[in-house]
Parts: sequence; C-alpha cells; structure tokens
Amino acid sequence: MAESKAKTKSEPEAQQDPLEAFLEGTPSLMEIMEGKGVPFWVDDHQFFIRPPTTEEYDQALLIQDLAHARAMSQPEIQAVKGMPMSDGERQVMEARIAIAERAFEAAEDKRVKDMIAERLALLRRQMEIRTRADELADRYAVLKRDRWLTLHLLCNADGKQMFDPDNPEDLERWERLPMRVKDEARPAIWEVLSAVRNAPFD
Repeated sequence: MAESKAKTKSEPEAQQDPLEAFLEGTPSLMEIMEGKGVPFWVDDHQFFIRPPTTEEYDQALLIQDLAHARAMSQPEIQAVKGMPMSDGERQVMEARIAIAERAFEAAEDKRVKDMIAERLALLRRQMEIRTRADELADRYAVLKRDRWLTLHLLCNADGKQMFDPDNPEDLERWERLPMRVKDEARPAIWEVLSAVRNAPFD
C-alpha cells in the first residue's frame, strides 16, 4: 500500500487539548503579517485573506451587531424566540464548555484561571437562556460580518487585494464572484480574526 501523504498524529498529539490544538494550528499574527495572509484554495485557484486594519476590524464588529439586531426584529425570528436552541447548537455549546473546563483545570496562573472562570460562567448562562432565535440571529450576523470582511480583505495568489469597495466596477465584479469562493473564504476569515484577537504584546 502506498504511504499516505496525509499527516498522522502520534498518540500524545491525538490526546492534546482541542483548544491547544486549534491555537497551535492557527498562524500567529506575525506569520500572517509577514506573508500574504491566510491562504485558501478553490479548485486550482489560490486566494489569501489579509489581516484587517483596526478600522476594518471595528467596522466588521459594528456590522455584526447591527445585523444581529436587524435579524432579531424580523417576525420569522421572533416566532421562534420561545423555542430552545437546536441539538447541533447545544452540542457546540457543550463542547465549548468542556474545552473551557479542561483549560481551567490545566491553568496554573490565578489571573488566567479567573478569566477562564468568567468565560465558563458566561457559557453556562447562555446554555440556560439561549433560544433558537438567538442561534439564527447570531448565524446571520456572523455571515454578514464575514461577507463584508471577504469583500475588503480578499487577495489573489500574488497577495494583491482583489476588490476596492469604493469602486462600482469592483462591486459588480464582487457580485459575479462565485459563491463558493465567498463561502470557502470564511474559515480563513476566522483564522485571521483569531490571530488578531490573540496577538501578544511585542
């Protein structure tokens, strides 16, 4: 049998904390800034998502908040406000709590433990009060944020930004961009945001 090219993890790595595994697999802000950004591929075409500027980052969060408020005001969302979150969402929440609990047990620094404890308390409160309406509104808001960031941060294989949001012709080209590219860009967006949020002090 031909040797697989896929990277296989050793037993210790396979038992690694999921949060640590994710952070180790996420490029640092320095690595992203020194390169062209976070790469992704659609068929044989390579793209990059560059890091946002502070203004772009803040604007994206505003767009997310506004989209969430707009979604929550829709009659269709209000109609499911009394329904519990979906089973899939509950599993995601439970996984987040489990990761935070393991991180709390592993932390030795008191300040870090206190921060994780606050996060755990928040997650547990959300488990109690989160509804299907919250779930759907959050999903819509994050999608709108990601679409806005993709328009502003998408670069070609040479690292050149593909769209100028102030150029009407570029906006027309953006609308013609295959939806597959816009969707495949989202995990790269998440990696960039994670790197920006978790960047250490110099």
